[in-house]
Amino acid sequence: MLEYPKHDSSATQGPADKSVKLVAFQDPAPAAVPAPAPQEAAKELSDEEWKERLEAEKEQINKENQRKIDLRKDRFEAAKKRVAELNARFADWYYIVSDSEFQRLKIELGDLISKKGVGLPNAPASGLPGGLPGLNIPGLPPR
Repeated sequence: MLEYPKHDSSATQGPADKSVKLVAFQDPAPAAVPAPAPQEAAKELSDEEWKERLEAEKEQINKENQRKIDLRKDRFEAAKKRVAELNARFADWYYIVSDSEFQRLKIELGDLISKKGVGLPNAPASGLPGGLPGLNIPGLPPR
C-alpha cells in the first residue's frame, strides 16, 4: 500500500516574520503638460524652425519611401529568380492546349462510372476484367 507524505504546513511557510509590504498601484508616469494646440504651437515657432521641421519631415518621408522602393525591388528580384527556376524546372512539361482539343480529350463522368449491377458486355468466363489477352496466369486455362 502506498503512503503519501504528510503535509507539514510549518515547513512551507518560511520564517515567523510575515511582514509583507503592499504597494499600491501607481501610474507609470504622471501626465505631462498637455501639448499646445497646433494653432498655438504655430504662433510660437519662427519661420526657420518651421523650415527645419518641414525639412526633417521631408527627409523622414523620403527615407521611408526609399526603404519601400528597395523592399519592392528586392521582392521583384526574388520573384524573377523564382520564375527562372520554375521555368527551367517545368518548361519541358508545360504546353498550351487549345480548348477544342481539350474538350475532345476530356472524359465525362458518365463515361467513367456505370450503374451498379450492370456488368461488362462480354465478360470472360475466367472472371478477369476485359479478358486481358496474353497473360499466362497459373491456374487459369490459356485463351
